[in-house]
Amino acid sequence: MAAKPKTKTKAKTAAPRAAPALPGACKALLSKKQIAHALFITTRYLESMISRGDYPKSDLYLGSMQRWKVETHNAWVDKQGPIHARGVQAES
Repeated sequence: MAAKPKTKTKAKTAAPRAAPALPGACKALLSKKQIAHALFITTRYLESMISRGDYPKSDLYLGSMQRWKVETHNAWVDKQGPIHARGVQAES
């Protein structure tokens, strides 16, 4: 008995969802992963920096997730000098 040829089925598309609103004072929020990527370090090392006080505490908690304002990160980068010179560009 010959095998049936595979046919492609169209995937169902869900209705687009509205993006969750950010708190009014925040233009952009960064996750640990985004900050670690910007600093060329691992998220675990970033966590140890936060616990030692070498990186600022988060500006906001979303449940158990920490978030930082772009301005907070860039201010910290500016204080560090050339060793951590990679800041994050804020979106307008």
